[in-house]
Amino acid sequence: MNNKKFITDHFKHLNIDFYPNVIYRDLINILSHKYDFFIIDMGVLNQNSLAEFLRQDARFIIGYSNRIKAPTYNNYINFILSPYDIKDNNKNKILKNTNTTLLSNLGLSDDIKTFSKQYHCSLNSIPFFFNPFHLTSAEWNFFQDMTKHIL
Repeated sequence: MNNKKFITDHFKHLNIDFYPNVIYRDLINILSHKYDFFIIDMGVLNQNSLAEFLRQDARFIIGYSNRIKAPTYNNYINFILSPYDIKDNNKNKILKNTNTTLLSNLGLSDDIKTFSKQYHCSLNSIPFFFNPFHLTSAEWNFFQDMTKHIL
């Protein structure tokens, strides 16, 4: 989703409908279509999109776990959890209860372990996808693992 004008010509690939450059007010129209499920990329979360993000059945937050960007990722986690009254060491429990999965974009295992310990949140690493429209069996398994609790 972004702030550009809604582009009405969506495209279909592998029987999946894609709606690029949707603005928030057009989301209601798209959500009225009969689909098995919706995946909404909110871009960067902010005060305007937080309510819609929290309304979803399952949430995935993608960030970076390296030392330089980890504090920014933690700030987003705190922002997302702001409607809840929690202590730092209960973050992971609240995130699991709200079906929120934290993902580290190309995160190294040492960075992920450090982040998890420092910020009290567990992370899963996202593998590199050479071509997201032609997934390998390993890449497909990643998506199945990430969605098994919601399907």
